[in-house]
Amino acid sequence: KAFASHVPTGGTVLIVYGPHVAISPTGQVGMFKRPGQDHLTPACGACISALEVLEAGDSVPPNPHSEEYSLDFQMQYIIKELKKRFDKIHSHPQGKELGLVFEAFAVAQKLIRSIIDIDILNGSPVVLLGGVQ
Repeated sequence: KAFASHVPTGGTVLIVYGPHVAISPTGQVGMFKRPGQDHLTPACGACISALEVLEAGDSVPPNPHSEEYSLDFQMQYIIKELKKRFDKIHSHPQGKELGLVFEAFAVAQKLIRSIIDIDILNGSPVVLLGGVQ
């Protein structure tokens, strides 16, 4: 609602959304050599870490009212959503890394569609541009 109050009369709302993924110089999906570092690091680290948690079988979520949950809501949300897509991630024909990318996008798409409330925009057009960065 706060966002909608900033749309100019007759203006258009553009929302760009989606996960990001790195590709190393050798083509490894999910790994990136950042400037100033001499080694590859993961990106998107949150999605990769969430998948590692699920693969290790450590996906028991904390109580939603606990401090742990409130301090890292984003990570708990990613784990919860990727858990539902675990089999699709691992069965992707080009490997789990690409499966993770596509399923992370599916999570982002589901989320944006669930929170957008066109009625509060008073007729302003909304353009959703989703993809993988």
